[in-house]
Amino acid sequence: MVNLAEKVAKIISNEGISVNAMEKLIGASKGVLGKFLNQDAGTDIQSKWLLMIAEKFPQYSAEWLVRDADPMIRVSEQNTVNGINNGHVGSTYGTENQQTKSVSCDACDLLAAKDQIIAAQQGTIEAQRIAIDALRH
Repeated sequence: MVNLAEKVAKIISNEGISVNAMEKLIGASKGVLGKFLNQDAGTDIQSKWLLMIAEKFPQYSAEWLVRDADPMIRVSEQNTVNGINNGHVGSTYGTENQQTKSVSCDACDLLAAKDQIIAAQQGTIEAQRIAIDALRH
């Protein structure tokens, strides 16, 4: 099991931003994440910062961040549009409470992967924009 500090560090690394940029992005004071990541004097992180990380980086599963549940990168909810459901084509029979019958589809898997890449790139672009804004001020 990976600890929470390692997961936050992984997000920072994956996004290619600095700890300072992440702090600015989530609205935390300078040093909040740095102390937590370095485990200075047993420093812990407040839940509000985890919520902000999950909000600002929706491509990362909050379940993975908090509970260590797979996968780290979540499948976009956009895949449920037009019968595409998490990489599968499906059609619903009966009421909304009944399960969806799904058929595996290579094209659907590609669409799911595309959505993951786009979500990750959007998070990176936003983080870089904030980092550039921070440098300008």
